[in-house]
Amino acid sequence: MSRDSTSLLAVPRYPLRDVARIVGTRTANIRNWFLGYERNGVFHPPVFGGREYADPRQVELSFLDLSEAVVVASMRDHGLALQRIRNARDFVQQELGCEHPFAERRFAKLGGRIIHDFEQQNPDAHPVATIAVDGEGPHPQPNWPLPGFVQYAVSLFDYSDAESPAWALRLFPRGRERNLVADPRVRGGRVIVLGTSLPAYLIYERSRSGESYASIADDYQITVHDVESAIEFQTAA
Repeated sequence: MSRDSTSLLAVPRYPLRDVARIVGTRTANIRNWFLGYERNGVFHPPVFGGREYADPRQVELSFLDLSEAVVVASMRDHGLALQRIRNARDFVQQELGCEHPFAERRFAKLGGRIIHDFEQQNPDAHPVATIAVDGEGPHPQPNWPLPGFVQYAVSLFDYSDAESPAWALRLFPRGRERNLVADPRVRGGRVIVLGTSLPAYLIYERSRSGESYASIADDYQITVHDVESAIEFQTAA
């Protein structure tokens, strides 16, 4: 991967509301995860990111930040406490030695074992869920894969083939069967129809103007399924 391609991954370009739509959560959650938040007079630090902004209304995340948000959301959706996720990420970051550990290919491959070590060293007295599960691999070193919900999250990424770091390069925000992708090298990272440079928002706008799904699909030489996927994505709360 070229240096220019790598730099595109780190360019802040995704407003909080866009990240929330892509990830499938509330904008307030993304803000809290990225900037931290204060509750009952106590400041809770960010899970990732944490850059300072003169105007909090102008916060934008990079593609690598977005990638980490996808993983954090999968853990939150399954009941893991935010502080637990924050501590686990810090541990993985130290082990992998990179700035965006949840967006790196080694997390997808080795994350289960690393987080198993974290959980062994930092037991949770009241666990709702664990991040690593025993894959019942050969002894004396069992296989510690990530749990299914995190495996699914990292399966949404295509990764660089670089040795290290091997960053996430593009994201299939609603699963690969939906044929939508966010690629920072195309259309400024907007969600587009796979194999085109057609943004999902443009399909949605044409639908709002009264055009039929079939006519939109015919005009752009895509499938009606692609049109439906784009509209469902744009109308997600």
